[in-house]
Amino acid sequence: MRLRTRTTTSCVISGDDLFVAVVRLGVELTRSNASVLCQTMVPGFLQMDPALRRAELAPVIKIAGESSVVQLTIPSAWCAMHPISITGAQWDRARDEILRSIDRMLPLDPDDAEVGLLDLVAHDAGTADPAISGMLLGVARSRIEPWLSALIEATGQPVHSVRSGQIAALGLGLQHDEHATVIEPDGSAHQLRWGRMTAIGELLDASDQDVNSQITLTDDPDDTEGGPLALAIASSLADVAAPASFHPITGPAASRPKRWLAPAACLAMALALLMLASYTSESRYQGAITREQQRQARLNDTLAETQRLRLDTERLTRLLN
Repeated sequence: MRLRTRTTTSCVISGDDLFVAVVRLGVELTRSNASVLCQTMVPGFLQMDPALRRAELAPVIKIAGESSVVQLTIPSAWCAMHPISITGAQWDRARDEILRSIDRMLPLDPDDAEVGLLDLVAHDAGTADPAISGMLLGVARSRIEPWLSALIEATGQPVHSVRSGQIAALGLGLQHDEHATVIEPDGSAHQLRWGRMTAIGELLDASDQDVNSQITLTDDPDDTEGGPLALAIASSLADVAAPASFHPITGPAASRPKRWLAPAACLAMALALLMLASYTSESRYQGAITREQQRQARLNDTLAETQRLRLDTERLTRLLN
């Protein structure tokens, strides 16, 4: 659950273009509450004059606000992949050693490598079953640095994390489907079960046509299901939809959901309501006492006036007699 709003400026690279969506996540007690504040496309982002880049993104940054988190999603095709027995639970301890020996697993120089991890679950895994292995994602830092520098210069904000299209696919809203397939533009496919990856980058076969859901990623900006803007929205939602299922290529991983937080929040709300009820009752009693005292004071004034009139009447009667 989430007790405060969060705004993400999610950027997706598609060819030479940059697609941007500003997504706001509201306070969440039972289910996600997301809204898209704006979305835009900046063609030829890297080739643009820096002043023009700033001008293009200025309206977006204004809508997003200063507290917005900027993240960048790179194409899946940029990433080299390697299956690994490590899962997200061991990633923090193993990452440095993996980076030192990355050239043994991926065609990357250890001095020019950035790596992330996607958890893989069993094909028959339940929604709460732990991951059984992982898929290592690596990309050359020199390839993403020009985009990072241009984006930082244009937005005036640091890039919080870099993630790949495979990671962004976790936020496409497939958590309620027992089986689903996400097809990349190059034809490779990712298999999901209850919104978590069971296979990544495999060839699509005939049996995959029988899955419950299927989304094809495209470069079409008008494609509301699998286009770059849809992927930008999905990338910002991946932290909520599958927070414990991946570690981004750069930047911190999303915190695991705190299962005790919802009951604790409900208990706090109940205590607050009890205190409010007690305060309200006491205020009502105090108000009633004050009103009764005011009524008694008015009656006393009326009685005093009545006694004065009676004494005046008796005096006049004696004078008359």
